[in-house]
Amino acid sequence: MRIAIATVRTPFIEGGSEAHAAGLRAALRRAGHAADIVTMPFRFQPEHAVRHGVEQWLNEDFTCLGVPTPDRVICLRFPAYYLKHPEKTLWLLHQHRSVYDEWESHAPHTPEAEELRALIHRLDTEHLAAIPRRFANSHTVAARLRQFNGVAATPLYHPPPLAGKLYTADPLPYVFAPSRLERHKRQILLIEAMRYVTAPVFALISGSGGQRAVYESEIAALGLEHRVRLIGELDEDGLLAFYAHCFAVFFGPRGEDLGYITLEAMLARKPVITCHDSGGPLEFVRHRDTGMIADPEPRAIAHAIDELYGMPRHGAGLGSNGYQRYESMDISWDTVAALLSQ
Repeated sequence: MRIAIATVRTPFIEGGSEAHAAGLRAALRRAGHAADIVTMPFRFQPEHAVRHGVEQWLNEDFTCLGVPTPDRVICLRFPAYYLKHPEKTLWLLHQHRSVYDEWESHAPHTPEAEELRALIHRLDTEHLAAIPRRFANSHTVAARLRQFNGVAATPLYHPPPLAGKLYTADPLPYVFAPSRLERHKRQILLIEAMRYVTAPVFALISGSGGQRAVYESEIAALGLEHRVRLIGELDEDGLLAFYAHCFAVFFGPRGEDLGYITLEAMLARKPVITCHDSGGPLEFVRHRDTGMIADPEPRAIAHAIDELYGMPRHGAGLGSNGYQRYESMDISWDTVAALLSQ
């Protein structure tokens, strides 16, 4: 079968969405399909740019891609699922969250923004409901779709990019926080928590992004240069090693769709510290069973760090439980490819 994977791309940004599409293509090819990613650049702001992207995808006819025409199209991200094709399958990563669950945080709203929000709600409800086979990459994403659009989708997990390569080693006294340095990833919570951590540990934050200068400034202002380090982008070997040797992984985003970091930490047998409002990670982390779930405020996170460091056997047990929980969930690309190509 010829399968096109339809998605959008923000130039020069490599994140979970790009890994998701690449992983799906590889899985479909292993299953014997001719699969490829079809994408267009997309800007999520300002409003006129979003509207332009919506119009582009509404007019995009995947029966006219050329020869050969795809037999099926798997749509991943807003607004790619607006395209025209008689055999569409949805595997939803996320919608345009700025007009859904993040709407209130973007107040005040202009008339143009209000109009765009109404348009997207209408188009999403109409087009997504019309796709007969609908999946979402997590329960969190499926729940948002049902809440805002009244459309059901089946949660379908997939392995993180480092699956099969992660390992564990004797822990060293640091908390590891790998992620893009963006506001909603909330590394600031870990930085501020280190003011209150009493254990002799430090925090290593890897990744790049728009908040790096902000975090550098905050670390300096709090006098935490000796306890918190921004270590930049890591290559694969470095990332595996930092996972292996940490005593805990911090991942406390706000309303995450899924969160590869949670899954990678579980495969490295490390306990995860996350927050009550972190979304996707809560589908895997069980408090004091596979990790720690804290309030999204520095003192609560500091308490979780101190508790895990102070009871190393308990922390190792949580990490082991996390690995076993992952293994019990039958998360595999073979399962994904079989379901999406039926």
